[in-house]
Amino acid sequence: MGTKRRMNPRCRSGESFEMSDKPPIKPLIVHLITRLENGGAQRHALYILNGLPRERFRIMLAYGPGGYLDEAAHSIPGLECRAIAGLQRQLGPLGDLAALRELVLFLRPLCQTHSVVLQTHSSKAGILGRIAGRIAGAKAIIHTVHGFGFRAGSTSVSRSLLLAAERSVSPLMDHALCVSYADLDEGAKRGLLRRDQASVIRAGIDVKAHQKDEEAGSAFRRRLNIPAGASLLGTVACLKPQKAPLDFIIACGRVLSEQPDAHFVLVGDGELKDEVDAEIRRWPGLAERMHLLGWSDEIPAILSALDLFVLTSLWEGLPRALLEARAAGLPCVVTDTCGNPEAIQHGLHGLVVPMSRPDKVADACLRLLADRDLYGRMSSAAKEGLDAFDIRHIVPQHVALYERLLEDTAPK
Repeated sequence: MGTKRRMNPRCRSGESFEMSDKPPIKPLIVHLITRLENGGAQRHALYILNGLPRERFRIMLAYGPGGYLDEAAHSIPGLECRAIAGLQRQLGPLGDLAALRELVLFLRPLCQTHSVVLQTHSSKAGILGRIAGRIAGAKAIIHTVHGFGFRAGSTSVSRSLLLAAERSVSPLMDHALCVSYADLDEGAKRGLLRRDQASVIRAGIDVKAHQKDEEAGSAFRRRLNIPAGASLLGTVACLKPQKAPLDFIIACGRVLSEQPDAHFVLVGDGELKDEVDAEIRRWPGLAERMHLLGWSDEIPAILSALDLFVLTSLWEGLPRALLEARAAGLPCVVTDTCGNPEAIQHGLHGLVVPMSRPDKVADACLRLLADRDLYGRMSSAAKEGLDAFDIRHIVPQHVALYERLLEDTAPK
């Protein structure tokens, strides 16, 4: 079918007009992230892209090459994936300029043919993406805040540079999307976003998929030769400074010294793997009780096998791992940083302790393991109130935001 010539009743006799029967071009939603490592921000972006209505939007994901979730991204039906070769985590003026140029060349043709909504995730992609999106002519630019890395775990020079860069690109976005109110408050206080151009949409999980499965949990324990009655503590975290995995290991060593039958699971991998191995060897008997699983796609079964979930992060946005643990009915012991207390209310879903205090983490774990009444109340409460974090509710909120921004930028 091509273009048909039809009579226009408003034209003079004999005149005609061109009328196309081609469908209108759908708006294009492009998510941009630095790298598809196995992290909460990356899985959040994939959840959103997987749930967007294909009849309404064309969808695309751009990212730096490599990463654990690359295959998962390519398996999402209808998602167009584009690796940006120059987009890397490491800071470097020449490399970053090359990545910026590549992003502009990628986005500009799309912006010439589509109404593009660009949604960025993570600091590097957020900074370069906002600049590239503005140059290329995106209709709307959203930056998603998954925690601010300058809060802890970096040098004063790098924090100052990151803050300056974030402030300089802040005016280039149309909307800031935060996964926690702590991030919204911090961003507004530091001049990184405007409250009248920002909102909170929670990180989403598939609540039903992570509910406790006794059979799967028992099978997992048998596979690792963990006795049914032994206490099993675990975490799911990338082995990088943000997650403070050494604090988790130290806490486990302290728990083991008080509860010799305990076992521990660490799901994750990363740059601190050697340091984690060395710390495990420092604690008598811990090597035999610490199960290092690397990355795993069996998170629901692993959570079903645990008694407690632990997160020792130095900073967070809103950790999906905590929400998944809650869905499995697990009381949690977490540090008091950023979005953690928004996922885990102290005394209700678990215990919140000071960050960088593995001794306090261990004490909290031992308290919950010893007080079965408290444990039971927290286990029941953990499963309640998760609707606000269910991906089935999160995706429609994103759709509504895209629609509003497209309407705001449409010609009047």
